[in-house]
Amino acid sequence: TDLSVADYVSTKAWRDAKPERCPVHPDGGRHSRRPPEPRIDDKTRHVCHTRPGEVGKHPQDSPESTRTGQPVLQSEIYNTLPLRTIARQCLCVYICEMRTIRDFRNMSDEFRGSAAAIGNFDGVHLGHLQVINRAKDSAAELNTKPAVVTFEPHPRQHFAPKAPPFRLMNAEAKARRLETIGVELTFELPFGECLAGLSASEFSRDILAEGLGIRCAVVGEDFRFGKGRLGDAGQLTEHGAEFGFDTCIVPIAGGADCRWSSTSVRSALSDGRTGDAAGILGHWHRIEGQVLPGERRGRELGFPTANISLENLHPPRFGVYAVFVDVLTGTHRGRYEGSASIGVRPTFGGDSANLEVFILDFAGDIYGESISVALVEFQRPEEVFPSADELIRQMALDCDRSREVLEAHA
Repeated sequence: TDLSVADYVSTKAWRDAKPERCPVHPDGGRHSRRPPEPRIDDKTRHVCHTRPGEVGKHPQDSPESTRTGQPVLQSEIYNTLPLRTIARQCLCVYICEMRTIRDFRNMSDEFRGSAAAIGNFDGVHLGHLQVINRAKDSAAELNTKPAVVTFEPHPRQHFAPKAPPFRLMNAEAKARRLETIGVELTFELPFGECLAGLSASEFSRDILAEGLGIRCAVVGEDFRFGKGRLGDAGQLTEHGAEFGFDTCIVPIAGGADCRWSSTSVRSALSDGRTGDAAGILGHWHRIEGQVLPGERRGRELGFPTANISLENLHPPRFGVYAVFVDVLTGTHRGRYEGSASIGVRPTFGGDSANLEVFILDFAGDIYGESISVALVEFQRPEEVFPSADELIRQMALDCDRSREVLEAHA
């Protein structure tokens, strides 16, 4: 399945799941996939959801659980853990707080010497996950810490600021996703004229070796870097040998139909193929942001909506979607079902695209709060309606359809 734990934990399959042998724990304790109240080990911060009397040994010193379980939960919401690698295991997660370093000048020695996955990681899809997990493996082999080296803004934004929006997630959403999959240290390098002007050799020496002091660089085989993108993975290997760090090159991966890439995700979203996008991402594609004040037209129609800007993000196909909504901040934090519209609101003469989501069976005030909207299924394209009454009738049908779709996943 392409569902995440968040999109699966309350399904009938989850509710009916029998306890099974857990490959994560060394003693093979039996665990339920349906989490009761979690136990938290104060020393290791390991959180294990088990049934009373069925407690397995915590893998305190085992990096294997970190590699195979896609661990770490950034909050109490099971929002993005990839189910495809967890479903056969118990729901064991690790709570950590990711440290983000944007300026490595005068950086503490405790953050030097990492095994670092390097890339833009837009979308943090399954291909990215392989690179990051390989960095974790390398860190375990070298007895050091794993890290991620990424860039903000995305280099494409620097070189082509007037190009159509292409990003799958903003910086905050990417950081949240990286934290969720277990990244504890991220170097977010400001990408501007200075960094863009470094040759491949200068980047390897000045940034990776001397600046960050990495012990191992992990990249995909299509990695390009340096001025004019003239550096490749092979050159990085040569630079590592010269400047004192190892290099690991991860082959390009993919499914039966396409390679796992951010470009493939964008293509699927442009067509409204949410399932295909989820198959590459390992979770439903999510649009995150702060709830902004709107024109309150939805409230007047009887369907009050939470509005999120799509600025600088690749727009999915315009239309109506069945969605899950995670409220990440405020007093209403939690998971909800909803029906969302992405587009320009042509019935009312709109010209700027945004996302409007009507949260089903919800009456709280979440203006100013951060929410994450998971696109589960594309239902219909955006339409122009002859009257507000026609629009209201269609919105009611959209909500009914969303309930049916989400019930199958909830």
